[in-house]
Amino acid sequence: MPRKINLTILALFVLLGIYFARVRTVGDTADTYWHLAVGRQVWQQKEIPKTDDFIYGKADTHYTSTEWLSGLIFFLFDDFFGFKSLVILRIACALSTIFFLYKTVEVFTKDEKIQFAVLAATGYPLAVRLFDRPENFSYLFVALINYVCFKYFFKGIFSKSFYALPAIFLTWPSIHAFVVYGYALLSFWITIFVFEHFRKVKSRPNFMSVISIWLVSTIAILIQAKRFFFFLELKKLTSFSVNEWGSLTDRIFLSRGYQFFQQMPVEVYFYVFLSIVGLILAIHWIAKKRENNLSLYLIFATYFAISLTPIRYYRLIPLVLLTVAPLIIFFLKDFKNQVFDITVKLVAGFLIILTLGSIFVGYTIGSKSYFKASFDESGKTIGVKSRLWGQVFPQQTSTVIEGYLTTKHLYTFDWWSNFFIWRNPTVQTYSDVMYQYRTPQDFQDDQIIGSGQEGWDRLVEKYNIDTVVNSQFAAPKGNNTPVYKLSNWKLVYVDNISALWARNDVIKTLPVDLSALSLEIQEPLKFKPENKNRAIDQLQNLLKFYPKNDFARGQLIQNYIDESKITEAKSLAEESRKLMPNDPTFPLYLSAVYASSGNCQQASQFSKESLQKSYNDFNFQALEAIILSSCQSQNQSL
Repeated sequence: MPRKINLTILALFVLLGIYFARVRTVGDTADTYWHLAVGRQVWQQKEIPKTDDFIYGKADTHYTSTEWLSGLIFFLFDDFFGFKSLVILRIACALSTIFFLYKTVEVFTKDEKIQFAVLAATGYPLAVRLFDRPENFSYLFVALINYVCFKYFFKGIFSKSFYALPAIFLTWPSIHAFVVYGYALLSFWITIFVFEHFRKVKSRPNFMSVISIWLVSTIAILIQAKRFFFFLELKKLTSFSVNEWGSLTDRIFLSRGYQFFQQMPVEVYFYVFLSIVGLILAIHWIAKKRENNLSLYLIFATYFAISLTPIRYYRLIPLVLLTVAPLIIFFLKDFKNQVFDITVKLVAGFLIILTLGSIFVGYTIGSKSYFKASFDESGKTIGVKSRLWGQVFPQQTSTVIEGYLTTKHLYTFDWWSNFFIWRNPTVQTYSDVMYQYRTPQDFQDDQIIGSGQEGWDRLVEKYNIDTVVNSQFAAPKGNNTPVYKLSNWKLVYVDNISALWARNDVIKTLPVDLSALSLEIQEPLKFKPENKNRAIDQLQNLLKFYPKNDFARGQLIQNYIDESKITEAKSLAEESRKLMPNDPTFPLYLSAVYASSGNCQQASQFSKESLQKSYNDFNFQALEAIILSSCQSQNQSL
């Protein structure tokens, strides 16, 4: 008879599928674009890349390509189905991962309440790492290995999924570097199976098939040893370059204690909670001496060691939760009482609320991967900048480069470099996602150019940099190379996220003349008084060139406010707010408009809207305080 479908679990899968799709925008991480570019390179050149041809900022560009196959998969999805089709790939990997976790949990319990709670407790923090990246394949492969090995050990059932392992290990070293984790996990289980077989502890069916599968998988690994041992390159990484590969302590103190509990990533809470629960349950199980089985104790010890790895590598938290969760269910089998039943229901209910809430707001509630702490010159934390409200990548700037410049060597900060590598194929950037191959000198030069330290101009000449994309206030982070000081450079395009500068010899034509603007001015209006008339004309032309240019709109609104043309300022701010409803800038301008006319109630209402849309970005908090205080002061003087 066909197996009855568990509607509760099915509903959870639907909920998680929506959640995985909703809380990440396609391509919201720089790595996606680099992998797409590698996939395009493989497709066009029909060979595995051996050199990093995307960059000019280092002498030795040789590298070991460990993710070319995943890049090719991404590229083919984009090429055949469009960029947004990457979300389908993400959901397929994620739900398949949860499916194999479900099958593993089913080895220990048929209680759907427990199954529901464990799947939700693992799926919720897993979404934090579900970018459109090769890592998604590793989650799936680890979940499958866990499933076949748990089932074989605890139930003595040989799953046909075992036969997929050689193919997985043949491709995994070309998909993602976590292959070493998966192979170590499988090899541990094989050791347990061999140990019990020769000690005649237990006779399991298809034992030689399992050993043969492991041997073939090992051969598949050995013929790709260079890719397999890529993880050793991690020792070259520094906290300066990749925070997520830092320790757990480094990550939770990323904001240096500022609003400590508010800035704690949600996956850390899940990790701590499940670790404590698992440890308590294991101690209880051992104290009761349920079974005198050496293999079990070896499994407990190994999985306990696995559970500790995020202390050294924070990034492994979701993978470790996925790996260890089934063993917690094994310990839970002794707890069958009313209190336990109520607790499981409460946990499941809480996770449903969290997931539904995350679907509604569009990001994983509690995740702090969307925020970046900002520091003053002394290193003190002054606030946390949200990355949720604005563009993550300068889309329009890329379009302008393609149409108006003949750029060869572009400089911008590392995140955006990967975006331009994909969007502008003829352009090389100073650096890309391959941090581990960079030298201390590379990093030092990068920092000097990006921050305009002494000698930046000599480095611009040394690397023959012909185009620079600086970040504006709406960017998540960035660089500020002062090329405006060079006589043979021009401002080509600007919006609230980026400013595009180019050397004269690579400018085919200017989309708009912006020569009257002075972006370096530390004032709301980015032009000098003597250039005002020309600047206003240029800003209006910029708006004609691109009607959604938030910088031009903001400058014109601010100018109207300064000239006390309240009607014009209000009209343009309202039009901009309708045109770009998610942008918190224009409600803030409306707040300033009403504040300038003494209407503090309306000013407060629009400032609250601005804070809500900016997710309480500290820059907007500071501006709100200035606007409202000026309004109150004005009323008091009247």
